[in-house]
Amino acid sequence: MGEGSSDASCKYRSIIIGGSMRKRTSIIIICLFIALLCIGLAACVGQEGETEEQFAFSLLDDGTYKLSAARQDLPAKIVIPESYQDKPVTRLDPYAFQDCTTMEEVTVPSSVRIIGLGAFKGCTSLSKIEIPFVGRAEDADMDAFFGFIFGGTQDDNSLVPASLKTVVVTGGAIIKTDAFAFCQTITSVTLPDTMTTIGMEAFMYCRDLTEVYLPKSL
Repeated sequence: MGEGSSDASCKYRSIIIGGSMRKRTSIIIICLFIALLCIGLAACVGQEGETEEQFAFSLLDDGTYKLSAARQDLPAKIVIPESYQDKPVTRLDPYAFQDCTTMEEVTVPSSVRIIGLGAFKGCTSLSKIEIPFVGRAEDADMDAFFGFIFGGTQDDNSLVPASLKTVVVTGGAIIKTDAFAFCQTITSVTLPDTMTTIGMEAFMYCRDLTEVYLPKSL
């Protein structure tokens, strides 16, 4: 009797200990999950706060947003958001980033359909820009030249900053005549797979241009 009672007691204690360990492990897993969830939420809130700190948004009649810089002392590398509050960003205001002299690289997403005159005028430290088309809009008949977004009019590319070396075009089918003419300090231009036509003298007098990356379709 004494020996059987001792064995039963040991088994009972083992069951209690095993159950306690499993319960403790479950609590630890739940706590870890909650911690990771809080970190993710904090990151999302931080990112949204950072976006609102850098950009000013205005709701348009079509339910999309236009955007401009909220301040001039922006970080060196800027990625313009594709959307805000679950609605697409489709326009950059005229002179949206004027005189943002701390900005060195900027990416304009494919959601943007119109870039206002002089959106990047006076961005004298800009060395690389990624844009969804050249000029005001992808389907623009007028103002389809690179200098438009730097404040140029009538095919004037003279306001393109001398600091700018690299241009990446991510969309559009046509580079119009004289689109990059006299952009003397640009060294590299990349064109997308959607490109089908390059106009006459599109890169005329681009003195420092050494690399033009063309799609296989051309």
